[in-house]
Amino acid sequence: MLREARLLLGRDYLFSTVILALIVFFSIYANSIANSIILAPFEIAKGGGGLLIYNRGSFVITGLVPSNITSLVEAAGMLCSPEVLAPVILDESTIIARGVSANYLARIHGAILVDGALYLDNSTAIAGYRLAGKYKLSPGSVILVRSLFNNATIALRVAGIVRSGNPVDDELIVSLDTARLLRGVSASYVSVIVCDRASARAESILGNLTGTNTIGYGYSITVPGWLIPLITSRSIQVRGVLEIRSLGDVVSIGRTMSLLGLAGTVILTSIVAVVTSGFYVKRKEYVLNTLVELSLNPASIRRLALLALTSMFLTGYLLGVLLYFYAGRYIMISLLYHSLPLIIDSETLAIYTIIVSALFILVSAKEVRSIGTH
Repeated sequence: MLREARLLLGRDYLFSTVILALIVFFSIYANSIANSIILAPFEIAKGGGGLLIYNRGSFVITGLVPSNITSLVEAAGMLCSPEVLAPVILDESTIIARGVSANYLARIHGAILVDGALYLDNSTAIAGYRLAGKYKLSPGSVILVRSLFNNATIALRVAGIVRSGNPVDDELIVSLDTARLLRGVSASYVSVIVCDRASARAESILGNLTGTNTIGYGYSITVPGWLIPLITSRSIQVRGVLEIRSLGDVVSIGRTMSLLGLAGTVILTSIVAVVTSGFYVKRKEYVLNTLVELSLNPASIRRLALLALTSMFLTGYLLGVLLYFYAGRYIMISLLYHSLPLIIDSETLAIYTIIVSALFILVSAKEVRSIGTH
């Protein structure tokens, strides 16, 4: 049997495996681009935090939430940072200015000082290292930023450069007062509240309160989605529900919007898999038919051919996935003035894997049944 198996390998097997690996790589890549586009506002607003409180009725970055929610959540034992996000013009280009306390840069966003000082007041700013590199900023540089919301113009001196490994690296960090001036909001509101984590005590405390607003409370997208009614904030007049969820609403929207993309990549991969399977069997037709004629057990030859096809698919699929995750460390896409890594959620990948694998096995089983019948 080992000798027969060797006859089924060779250049055709290798060529088919490489083709499958490439199509799997590009299919997962296409799905991850769709997810990245849909989830970009949430990933940007969250920065390096593990938990995000945001306005569900907005574009996240442009929304507002009551700042007094911060103290209610912190009473549950979490470290939370009220932050104001303001799109501004710097050197005729749009960037995001993030208003935050300097103390939270390291504690929540994981920022590490690269140069200068980790200091903020109403006349200073801290630049993310990618932003600093793009605009050639260094400690002591003086910049002029203009708000896209109200045309407020402020001169700021760069106090330091930080590296965080998240969207903060593309942003200009300013004080909360400066960001509120650029955003045009009072001290009663912030754009988002970013927390380091969730806790069971927080869920228990907030879950016992009722809600009258449209604030969303979300974990990072890697946590399964679920809902818990939370809190009352009488400073907002909009009636609705304040909910805690792992961006479940966003993930649902993303899954709905990317359904056609997922279907398209499944169809494309399936077509390539079918063609590849047929190509391989056709190329090995003489060898397979000869083995069937010489064998006392033709069924074992067909099973061996099916095993070779399945091995070819699994090898190609795993190579494609490994290539995606390897290349994903170096591929960044530019969205909303940030350089973001590719995002692929595990459920989309699982759906893609199950459907494509099942179709390939069914088609391969049909192909091998024809071996030795001509």
